[in-house]
Amino acid sequence: MKLVIAFMVSMIAVALATSPPHPCQCWPDWTPVQDGDGHICEKGDKRFQCNVDVPPTCICKENGKDVVLPSGEINCVQIDHTKYDKRDCETTPEWEAWFSKYPNYRLYD
Repeated sequence: MKLVIAFMVSMIAVALATSPPHPCQCWPDWTPVQDGDGHICEKGDKRFQCNVDVPPTCICKENGKDVVLPSGEINCVQIDHTKYDKRDCETTPEWEAWFSKYPNYRLYD
């Protein structure tokens, strides 16, 4: 009996270990949700495409002082378009690399 139980437990463990990952990989604290025929990542009222690298930390200026935005923010206008000194996060090499990979998320004039 113990052998049967051990065999069943090992089969379940193998099945769980070999199951394919979800086709929609999201950032920490974001959840994949069904969107039409596919999936999208969602956190509260915000939505993002699946399988996008986590963006760098967005630092905005408010009256000249640094304000670190929550994870997943990619510009200074999505939270409050009048609060910060400019619309873009402080420019860093990490942001330039991220936007070169995902140019559709960059704000343009």
